[in-house]
Amino acid sequence: MMRVGGDDVRTVIVSGTLTGAAATDLEKRLEAESDGASRVVIDFSQVRDFSDFGLAIVARALGRRGPNEPPVELRGLRQHQLRMFRYLGFDASSPRRIAGNS
Repeated sequence: MMRVGGDDVRTVIVSGTLTGAAATDLEKRLEAESDGASRVVIDFSQVRDFSDFGLAIVARALGRRGPNEPPVELRGLRQHQLRMFRYLGFDASSPRRIAGNS
């Protein structure tokens, strides 16, 4: 994972395989990147393989976000991952960003 972007919009680029362990690392990274950001973007376009368990961990992290935390935008997801997020309660394909408990 790597971080790009300016001071107020943080972009985290995820690559390789999103396993449970990688998703747990991403969860911690999301918490760290949210500090002082107006928006956080998670770019999955370089992920070659997703585990459903890893997606569930990411969904749990998004569900735990508080109303005062910056919104999160998910990019680069394929149809299966979009469908899994919908099953887990998030419409990641919506142009509306995922915001904490709002």
